Amino acid sequence: MRVFMLFVISGLDELATIHLHKNIAGVFECKLCGKHSRDRTDGKRHLEANHFPWDLKDKFIRLSDGKCQCLLCDKVTSHKGNMRQHFVTHHLL
Repeated sequence: MRVFMLFVISGLDELATIHLHKNIAGVFECKLCGKHSRDRTDGKRHLEANHFPWDLKDKFIRLSDGKCQCLLCDKVTSHKGNMRQHFVTHHLL
């Protein structure tokens, strides 16, 4: 019998809290693979790119003014990063 634990993660910040550790030298280390990052932001980019990719392809469109519009609920955000956070928060589950 297999037992699975389900964690509801609200976003990249929570993933960083769980999977990044600031070591004694002040360097952020990924608990999943050991990669070192100079700061938390780089560590979050690493987590997203390598361990938790949110595939937004075909889930939003770019508007003529550069903003992003969600195809699931029509929410408009100013940047792709904001759209990614919107998608993770509202549509991931």
